Amino acid sequence: MKVPDRKALAANIAHFRHLLRWSQRDLAGQLHVHQTMVARWEAGGSTPRQDTLVKIAEALEVTPEELVTPRDAGQENTHRFTEDPELNHLLSLVKSFEVRDRDALKTFLEAISMKNRMKAAMTA
Repeated sequence: MKVPDRKALAANIAHFRHLLRWSQRDLAGQLHVHQTMVARWEAGGSTPRQDTLVKIAEALEVTPEELVTPRDAGQENTHRFTEDPELNHLLSLVKSFEVRDRDALKTFLEAISMKNRMKAAMTA
């Protein structure tokens, strides 16, 4: 893993924490550190050690590379499917699913889509 850009890391920790709707205290509890450590990381005043970076990534359900890679403004829109940040985060995890799980998700989404089309046709 590359050496983190402190500003990118700070922004990404806050970004992914917000996607999970966690407070700094929530993340600190997951990592068994004090809330002030999370605040320092997010302010860019401190950089976590390599092993802690891995633990932060696991807690935030992202890869360590996603945590340290600067995100451009355009990248935010490419991963935004809905106005619901939690749903966007869950959808971004699909790439890590096994084929069987992705197929099950497709079947589920197709069923919901069919239900909505039928409902719309009944009310038209």
